[in-house]
Amino acid sequence: MNVLYEAYYVTSRPIMDELLQRIGNELQLPQIKREKASQTYNAIFNFLDSDEDLFQGNDIDVFPQGSYKIGTTVKPLSGEEYDLDIVLKIKQKWHSDFSPNVLLDKLYKKFRDSDRYADMVEKKRRCVRIKYAGDFHMDILPAYPLENIESEKLQVPDKQLNNWVPSAPRLYAKWFEDRCIRLKIIEVAQQEPLPHDLPFEVKPTLKRSVQLIKRHRDVYFSTKNDEAPKSIVLTTLAGMYYQDKGSLFDDMGHILDSILSNVCSLQSPPAVFNPIENGENFAESWKANSAEFRVFKEFVSDFANRWKTLSSIRGINDISRHLEEMFGETVTKEALTKYSEDIQALREAERLTMGNATGNLSSVGDSELNSTTVRKNTFFGESR
Repeated sequence: MNVLYEAYYVTSRPIMDELLQRIGNELQLPQIKREKASQTYNAIFNFLDSDEDLFQGNDIDVFPQGSYKIGTTVKPLSGEEYDLDIVLKIKQKWHSDFSPNVLLDKLYKKFRDSDRYADMVEKKRRCVRIKYAGDFHMDILPAYPLENIESEKLQVPDKQLNNWVPSAPRLYAKWFEDRCIRLKIIEVAQQEPLPHDLPFEVKPTLKRSVQLIKRHRDVYFSTKNDEAPKSIVLTTLAGMYYQDKGSLFDDMGHILDSILSNVCSLQSPPAVFNPIENGENFAESWKANSAEFRVFKEFVSDFANRWKTLSSIRGINDISRHLEEMFGETVTKEALTKYSEDIQALREAERLTMGNATGNLSSVGDSELNSTTVRKNTFFGESR
C-alpha cells in the first residue's frame, strides 16, 4: 500500500465496505467443496430413495436447510469441518402415536447397516450425522408434515425429550429471504437441488452481515468452541434487527447495537423464537444453562465495541491488525493484499481517482464529480 493514499484508506464508508467485502469473498466456500457437497447430497438422496420399506411406501422430499439453504455458510477455520443440514420429509401426515426415537433409530440403522456409511454414521439428538472425515458432515433431520402431506409445518424428533418438536425450515428460509428484501421462488420437488452460492459482493447485505458475524464468532470462540452461540440464533437476531442503512459497515453496526440494547440488556435469558413457528425456541439451551446467555452477552458486547473502534482507526497497519483480530489473519491478509494489488494496478494505468472532499478511491468512470487522478509511480518511488 503506497503511503500517498494510506491516510485516506479507511476514512470513508465506501472504502470500509470494500475491505469488508473483500474479507467476505475470502470466507466463501471454495467451489470444489460445494461440488463435493452436491455430489454427496445427491448420493444420500439416492440411497434413501431406494428403500421403500423404511418409509412404508410413502414418498419422501429431501431439501437443504440452515446456512447452506439461505446462503450464509462461511469457510471454517483451519482444521474444522463445515456442516450441511438437510431435511428428510416423509410425506405421511404426522400422528401423535408415532415414536420419535423409533424414527431416529430406523434412520440410523439404515445407514449403519450399509457398507458405504457404516463407519460414518452417528446418531445425534434430532438427526443422524454422516461424517466425511476432515472435510464436512451432513446432518439429516427426519420430519413428518403436521397438517397434510404438503404442509411445510413439520414435526421433528427430539431424542433427549423423547418427544416431537415443531419446525418449519422452508418457511424460515422464506422469512429470511423476505428480510433481505429479495424475492425467491422455491419449487417443491422430490429432491430440491442445493442452491448455488452467489458471489459475496452481490449478496443482500443481511446475508453478508450474517457471514461476517458468524466468522467473528468462530474466531472469538476458537479455543472454546462448545460455548459458541448457535448460528441459527445469530441469524435470527440479525434478521430481526436488520435495517438497510445503505452501507455494510453501518448495517452491521445497527444489528450489533440492536442486539446489545434489546437482548443483552436483559437479566434473564430470553427466548429466540422461530419467527414463523413460535413453538420452536432456538435459544432453548439458555434456560437450561444461563451461563450460555452470559457468554453470548459478553461476545456481542465485545464485538460491538470492536466495531465502534473500527470506525475511528486510521492507517493501514492498525486497520489490518484490527480486522485480523476479528476475522482471522489469513483471510484478512489475503483480502487486503488483493485490494492493494487492484488499487496499484489502477494507479499504474492512471485510472485511480481520489475524491477531493471525501478521500474515496475509485476507478475512472466511477469517480466522484470532484476528484483527482492519482499519479502513478515512476522509478525510485517518485511521482511523475
